[in-house]
Amino acid sequence: MLDIPVVLIIFNRPNLVRQQIDRLRQIAPSQLYVVADGPREDRQDEKEKCLEARQAIDKVDWECSITRDYSDKNMGCASRIVSGLDAVFSKYERAIILEDDCFAEPAFFDFCKELLDKYSNTEQVMQVCGTNLVKDNHSPNASYRFSRHVVCWGWATWARAWKSNDLEMTLTDDKIHSVLKRNLNNDIAVSHWKWLISRVRKRELDAWDYPWQLSVWRDEGISILPNFNLVSNKGFGEDATHTKNPDAKLANINTENMSFPLVHPKDLSFDERMDAKFVHEILVTGNKKKKGWRKKLKSRISRLLGLS
Repeated sequence: MLDIPVVLIIFNRPNLVRQQIDRLRQIAPSQLYVVADGPREDRQDEKEKCLEARQAIDKVDWECSITRDYSDKNMGCASRIVSGLDAVFSKYERAIILEDDCFAEPAFFDFCKELLDKYSNTEQVMQVCGTNLVKDNHSPNASYRFSRHVVCWGWATWARAWKSNDLEMTLTDDKIHSVLKRNLNNDIAVSHWKWLISRVRKRELDAWDYPWQLSVWRDEGISILPNFNLVSNKGFGEDATHTKNPDAKLANINTENMSFPLVHPKDLSFDERMDAKFVHEILVTGNKKKKGWRKKLKSRISRLLGLS
């Protein structure tokens, strides 16, 4: 039985929640903390879907302490997830976090548990990631590597790291530019991130993970990326909040097993080449493969650079 709290973030997709409960039954976490947003008033059928998603939690049939953090009103993705995690880390020193559409291999939980223990007092390490999005993006001499980049499709962290989260992104524009340049070292990626930050600040994009990544970069934190992908996002589609393109390259990516015992890196240094590969494949060329994406990407880059 897993003795680390598992946070499950749900909303309006009951089928995914039921599947998550079936998978979590294999792990039987002793503590489940469920964070749920409320239905939007302008969506006729959403109240029923949110209720069904919450009722799916009642199917937990193993010995488990369940905390239900349910909002009556719709708070939005960013506010609901951050307020939920704030409450989690006011109670627990560490936790494993899954959204309803992120399905993890059983090895993911053992991976997180071991590394949450190992790096609990290492301030620079701010997140354990379960997702490896880039092919061959791994350390040849260890089971995982360190990176500047955080991936939040199945992850874990500590209260001591989460307290640094700045949802409002209160840094000055000059400081943000400096932080982005230091961590990305790629002009196109820097411009893209400035655009994302602007959209989040204007409430045009309801996102919590961009502020979290910026907070990690600001504090010169590092994350842990596994050699093999342990989590797959199964939620791409029209009913998703952000990942609406079912043909995206990162949708439903395969998962692999992790061998134990883990082989740990000798120090906290990260591989510049691998981080550059992540920036290029995920942040620069994007994750779309539908027809015409290259032309759209070229047009966006031209706008970002002021060429059109």
